[in-house]
Amino acid sequence: MKIKLTCPWAKHDDKMRIICIKRGGLCGNQYFRSCKGWWALTDRAADCPVRRYENG
Repeated sequence: MKIKLTCPWAKHDDKMRIICIKRGGLCGNQYFRSCKGWWALTDRAADCPVRRYENG
Protein backbone atom coordinates (compact mmCIF):
# COMPACT_ATOMS: atom_id res chain seq x y z
CA MET A 1 0.00 0.00 0.00
CA LYS A 2 1.30 3.47 -0.90
CA ILE A 3 0.52 6.16 1.69
CA LYS A 4 0.94 9.76 0.56
CA LEU A 5 3.23 11.88 2.71
CA THR A 6 3.00 15.68 2.57
CA CYS A 7 6.73 16.30 3.08
CA PRO A 8 8.94 16.12 -0.03
CA TRP A 9 11.80 14.68 2.07
CA ALA A 10 9.76 11.87 3.68
CA LYS A 11 9.39 8.24 2.67
CA HIS A 12 8.30 5.05 4.40
CA ASP A 13 10.82 2.29 5.06
CA ASP A 14 10.01 -1.43 5.00
CA LYS A 15 8.59 -1.23 8.55
CA MET A 16 6.35 1.73 7.56
CA ARG A 17 8.41 4.16 9.67
CA ILE A 18 8.97 7.60 8.13
CA ILE A 19 12.53 8.35 7.05
CA CYS A 20 13.83 11.87 6.36
CA ILE A 21 15.78 11.56 3.11
CA LYS A 22 17.60 14.85 3.68
CA ARG A 23 18.83 13.98 7.19
CA GLY A 24 19.26 10.27 6.58
CA GLY A 25 17.38 9.08 9.66
CA LEU A 26 14.00 8.75 11.25
CA CYS A 27 11.69 11.77 11.00
CA GLY A 28 11.02 13.39 14.36
CA ASN A 29 7.54 14.48 13.29
CA GLN A 30 5.76 11.15 13.16
CA TYR A 31 3.38 9.12 15.27
CA PHE A 32 2.16 5.55 15.14
CA ARG A 33 -1.43 4.99 14.00
CA SER A 34 -2.20 1.79 15.87
CA CYS A 35 -5.62 1.44 14.22
CA LYS A 36 -3.92 1.39 10.78
CA GLY A 37 -0.57 -0.17 11.68
CA TRP A 38 1.70 2.48 10.17
CA TRP A 39 3.40 5.77 11.00
CA ALA A 40 2.01 9.14 9.87
CA LEU A 41 3.27 12.72 9.94
CA THR A 42 2.11 15.00 12.75
CA ASP A 43 0.66 18.46 12.15
CA ARG A 44 4.00 19.90 13.30
CA ALA A 45 5.72 18.37 10.26
CA ALA A 46 4.58 21.41 8.25
CA ASP A 47 6.87 23.60 10.42
CA CYS A 48 9.91 21.33 10.24
CA PRO A 49 13.14 23.34 9.69
CA VAL A 50 14.45 20.71 7.24
CA ARG A 51 11.35 21.16 5.12
CA ARG A 52 11.77 24.94 4.99
CA TYR A 53 14.88 24.54 2.84
CA GLU A 54 13.52 22.29 0.12
CA ASN A 55 16.20 23.25 -2.43
CA GLY A 56 19.28 22.96 -0.26
